[in-house]
Amino acid sequence: MISIEGHICCVPAPGDVLDLDTGEKNLSQARAKAIMQYLLENGIDARRISYKGFGHSRPLYVYPEEDEEQMKMNRRVEIRIVSN
Repeated sequence: MISIEGHICCVPAPGDVLDLDTGEKNLSQARAKAIMQYLLENGIDARRISYKGFGHSRPLYVYPEEDEEQMKMNRRVEIRIVSN
């Protein structure tokens, strides 16, 4: 079982931001969902995957990020193994 977790950078609050592709305020969730879709299309069983967007609630670097590298590190998707 894996959990796909989306994150964003560059905002002062823990919420999510606008996904320019959909016009919805769910960018971190959309990032995680895109990775999930890729895995499903490549043979991973849907019963083994969950996904969630965390917005800017779990940054690796606090806002305001000091440089582009910190922004990149906060703008990420993590895949966690939650059980065997």
